[in-house]
Amino acid sequence: MDFLRSDVGRYAIAGIIVVILLMALRRVYVWYSGREERELAEQVRAAIDAGDLRLAGDLQLKRGLLVEASRIFQRAGEHARAGAVLLRLGEEKKAAEEFELAEEWARAAPLYRKTGELLKAGNCYERSGGRADQIAAAECLQHVKEYLRAGRLYQVADEYERAAECFAKVEDLDALDSALTMLENAALAKKTDPARKTELWKSAAEMATKLGAHERAARAWDEAGEHKKAARIYEEPLKKYDLAAALYQEAGDTESARRMVVAAGGEGNVAKTRLARARARGDERLVDELTGASGGDTKKGSAATAATMLADDDKATNVTVKHPSGDSGQRGGRAAPVVNLEDRFELLGELGRGGMGIVHRARDLRLGRFVALKFLPDDVEPGSTLHRLFHREARAAAALTHPGIVTVYDVGTLGDREFIAMELVDGTTLDRVLDDTGPLAVGEAVDLMEKVLGAVEYAHQKSIIHRDLKPANLMRTKDGIKVMDFGLAKVVNSKSSGGGTVVGGTPNYMPPEQREGNSDHRADVFALGATFYELLTGVLPGNPGEPASISATYPTPRQRVSAIPARLSDLIMRCLERDRAERPQDVVSVLRELREIRADLAARPTETPRKRSPEPVAAPSPSPVPAPSPVRADTPKKRAPVERIAREEEDEAPRPERIERPARPARIAREDSDPGHAGRVDRVERVERVGGSPAAAGERKPPRKAEIVEVVDMGSRRGKPR
Repeated sequence: MDFLRSDVGRYAIAGIIVVILLMALRRVYVWYSGREERELAEQVRAAIDAGDLRLAGDLQLKRGLLVEASRIFQRAGEHARAGAVLLRLGEEKKAAEEFELAEEWARAAPLYRKTGELLKAGNCYERSGGRADQIAAAECLQHVKEYLRAGRLYQVADEYERAAECFAKVEDLDALDSALTMLENAALAKKTDPARKTELWKSAAEMATKLGAHERAARAWDEAGEHKKAARIYEEPLKKYDLAAALYQEAGDTESARRMVVAAGGEGNVAKTRLARARARGDERLVDELTGASGGDTKKGSAATAATMLADDDKATNVTVKHPSGDSGQRGGRAAPVVNLEDRFELLGELGRGGMGIVHRARDLRLGRFVALKFLPDDVEPGSTLHRLFHREARAAAALTHPGIVTVYDVGTLGDREFIAMELVDGTTLDRVLDDTGPLAVGEAVDLMEKVLGAVEYAHQKSIIHRDLKPANLMRTKDGIKVMDFGLAKVVNSKSSGGGTVVGGTPNYMPPEQREGNSDHRADVFALGATFYELLTGVLPGNPGEPASISATYPTPRQRVSAIPARLSDLIMRCLERDRAERPQDVVSVLRELREIRADLAARPTETPRKRSPEPVAAPSPSPVPAPSPVRADTPKKRAPVERIAREEEDEAPRPERIERPARPARIAREDSDPGHAGRVDRVERVERVGGSPAAAGERKPPRKAEIVEVVDMGSRRGKPR
């Protein structure tokens, strides 16, 4: 007690009281200060209970709980908000994933690139759309060795040299052909750097030689100033002796020039070629010298292109020349004499020739049967890319044994020459049937397409995609239908520098993904839909100038021909969906549905057309008019001349010779080859030309007789005599 009464005691008691008061005040302060936090927590729970996750995430952000906020945003599907929160947390990879889910490609791409996810970065940059983003995407894809996609992106961005570098690393004929085109474009774009321009033309020439694209190789050597190398190619294998003579003269090789002048049929032809080249280059002095006039017309452009197109005008002239090799023959592809070759084949005549070599009608002496025999050009080197792909594709096609597919009998070597022996088919291609008789009746078309689908299904089971299904590759025979050119589309058409089939197909029958070089078996489904559409209606699906473009407003087959069942029309339009995921996913499903449609057609009662009852008349007429005779609903009418979507014309693809073919007018007008304009080249790309001179409406053509066709001809051009 004395202690409590003392000053020390009193101070101690006062201190304890103060401490207690401070503790009480602190608890009161904590309670008051946490009231807002408690209210936020209550609001978060209420928002979650109400399903408003976005509000809950925002409240967690306000509370400073970033991890919880990111999780709530992810649950809410607010991926952009989740990505922003994760970026604040330093989780760059997770943030990139969220931005990608939100389709914010510009925010996701640099984060993926920073974290080393180059493939994902490339995908996001590609979708951003800008030129800089396209280049960044290509750089990322190039680092992960996605050379084909990188090359296409560089091409879109007009980075031709880098595109060519990527395409050249892909051992695929389509990619190598694209590499060549990019080198040509790059060379044409180099207007202020002559040295680099020459280097690019030389690279293009070497690439064209590797591909066996002789015309393009010669042109590239010419543009590079290597006239002698260009002349050698024009001499052999192109046999364009007037061009060879002109180039030998420019190279100063007078002896070779004289030899080519003789082969070209005289100095007149060579002088005309030299004049065209001089005009294209704007060489007024040489023009005056050759014409004897002053102030000649000079039209600048590509000398090589102008001269090449001028030389094409002389192809139709049948002039017997003495070839430099010593043998004589006809310019224009006359039949070769009967010869023996390695005691294996007897050559009975030439069916066609082109960039992929010469095709003969032949008799196999070993097996005693007639075949279509194709030889690769002599300059295709063993072990080259073309050589390997030729054998790979041909042997794959030879593995197909189906009554609806043209048979490849043999692939091999005779001496130093590569050959492929195929079935010689007696029949008429469906494009000729359409030209002669018009659209098919529904029942006939269904029967034919059922057989075609069966053949394509068989090939797909063998992992072989056709890539170029169209009426020209379907041959109607006395026994049914044959599908031609399985497995050979890529190889056969890659040799042609201007062929009617690019990227392994014909534009009118190609889905969008095939034009981008990214096709699978569903590309054949699209092509079959386009073919079926044409067989039933007589016109190609799509809008003029927009191959493989089927808009939602484009007429369905049933809207064009009312006799077509609605279910069949719907099936065809589903096959023509631009998005391959929306098409039938395989040929089997199409075939199954087509058979159901065929069963429905068979079960449908045949309606006998009733004659119209004559209408009563008030008074006898001196000239009674008979009632019109009934017309059957699906009687095929001869199709009216329609301006078809242009085919990419072939330059020198093998053209088989038809047996006993009646004369018929050509349906495609030839392009004016004025040498003065021919040299103007702005961009070396394959383009589609719309052209043609349709016959007068109602004009009738004589029916075609049986035709013998060599079956490797991929790009038959409708309307051109074969």
